[in-house]
Amino acid sequence: FMSQAQSVMVNEGDTVRLPCMVDRLEGFVMLWKKNKDIITVASQIIDKRVRLDEEENGNHLILSQVTPEDSGEYTCQISDFKPTEITHKVVIRVKPIISTTPEDVLIVTVGSPASLVCNVVSGTPTPEVRWRRKERKLPTGEEEIVGSTLTFSSITRHHAGYYLCMADNGYGPSPVQKEVRLEVHYPPEIEVEQSYIVTDMGEEQEIACVVHSSPPAEVTWKLDGAALDDQSPNIVLSQNQNRHSLLIVAVNTESVGEYSCTATNSIGEATATTDISGDAMPAVILSHHVSEDPHEFMLEWSAESESEIELFEVAVRKEGETEWKLHEVTVKVDSNETEADDATNTTNEYHAELQLKDLEPATKYEATVATKNKFGLSSHGDLFSFATKAADPTPAPEQQTPVKQSSVSTSSSTALKSFGTFCLILCLSLSL
Repeated sequence: FMSQAQSVMVNEGDTVRLPCMVDRLEGFVMLWKKNKDIITVASQIIDKRVRLDEEENGNHLILSQVTPEDSGEYTCQISDFKPTEITHKVVIRVKPIISTTPEDVLIVTVGSPASLVCNVVSGTPTPEVRWRRKERKLPTGEEEIVGSTLTFSSITRHHAGYYLCMADNGYGPSPVQKEVRLEVHYPPEIEVEQSYIVTDMGEEQEIACVVHSSPPAEVTWKLDGAALDDQSPNIVLSQNQNRHSLLIVAVNTESVGEYSCTATNSIGEATATTDISGDAMPAVILSHHVSEDPHEFMLEWSAESESEIELFEVAVRKEGETEWKLHEVTVKVDSNETEADDATNTTNEYHAELQLKDLEPATKYEATVATKNKFGLSSHGDLFSFATKAADPTPAPEQQTPVKQSSVSTSSSTALKSFGTFCLILCLSLSL
């Protein structure tokens, strides 16, 4: 035989050519068998599903529009005292047909287990089955898993989506696939875009809650625990898919407070809050903790506020005392200065100072600052501790040079003695 035995795998519907060529065919009869059944003898065709393409020293057996029934062993035999033959093996590859359990959608509650099964209905050779997630990785982080069953021990909302069962036996350029949707029912989860908003009078502010839930949740809004009047012209409620927003058209004193959005579905509910405040930020003390003067201290601070600051209230007391002494530092809009004190602002940051007087030396004090703007007086900030310098010691009086009393006494004694002697001589002279 000039031809070699072959193993051929072709897709259903294709054409197969099986060669049977010899170096010299003169005087011999060539026949074809499928498995053990003769299908051609010389040029005579017994099985009408095949045909021959004859050449000088042999022929080709042609199988057209093959079906799975055409699979088998095809033997070309030369009649002789000792028959000679060559056998080809033909496998017809059949496109896989698959089904899934469930067929289209599986609905589960969060925390429950879940399984998706891919069933091979038909396909030759038996296809390899894999599971993938549509347009993203599996929840485990893998691209795919091999096997007919995809199992999750505990479902979360992140498992929801479309899963693909794919079966591949090489029939076409891409695997056969079937899509199943996994729907997870879970209580609402809320993300707020901003949890704290500082504002000014007349500004427009938006509060947004992004709600994740299945089935979809109903969202309600409250301000400081009371239901909002959604008919108010100053409030606009809207929804874009799972983003729920509340728009305050123009902030006023009644607009500040704690806003809550509550999402409710058949599984449960959740609440998230956003605070809108007009208060200034707590004042930051800039002074050193020790005064350079025993009786005075320069207290300096800064504060940020979206709303214009009108004044600062400074409370001062000795450490350990309960009574506070209050000071007001007024911010003048025109000059941003005060007569006794000073307060200036740059954009939303204000700087101010207060000269504290009549303090006691070597004494510890505490101070705290509150800020008043259009929304009112804020709470006092953290305590700031400082100490005055110790007083200088009182200088001692200058000492005078002591008088040498001994010298004065000696001089006086000598003079008296001389005067006594003079009187004695005078008396003696008169008596004579």
